[in-house]
Amino acid sequence: PLSRRLGWSAHPLTFPKMAKKASNSDKRSLLVDDDAEIIESLRLALEAQDYQVLVARDGNQGLALIERETPDLIILDFNLPGMNGLEALSKIRAIDSQIKVIMITAHGSEKVAVEAMKQGAEDYVPKPFDNEELRVVVRRALERTQLQREHRLLLERVERDFSFENLIGQ
Repeated sequence: PLSRRLGWSAHPLTFPKMAKKASNSDKRSLLVDDDAEIIESLRLALEAQDYQVLVARDGNQGLALIERETPDLIILDFNLPGMNGLEALSKIRAIDSQIKVIMITAHGSEKVAVEAMKQGAEDYVPKPFDNEELRVVVRRALERTQLQREHRLLLERVERDFSFENLIGQ
């Protein structure tokens, strides 16, 4: 039957197996903040959840790490030496538009939050923040990244397996 020739299983709702979900230890996060206490607090909170953590003290150092390490998530302070968080966010988007960025700042305002979201930030968390709130925001951002990767893999597989060349003459 056609379903067998196309590689489908007998059950029409069976989907191809996806790659195993990565554990948190496979998730690499980058913290970009010039405040040593905030960095240490965030690092401990994320490492307690088994995330790998990279640290940058300013926007330029963060951009260099992004080029080398390709993090899954960036937690980016708004007030940084050399360039502010919105400038850094713009440069991050130019490097990789898929990386999830969570903006944090002690100088919270609705205007800054709206501008960060317009420029592609995944979320915005004002300081001081509750570690549990931040963990939830991080988890949601990384889950969304995983869903987008799986979606992209499925689309590639469908395009490959069901392209015109593969359907005709089989």
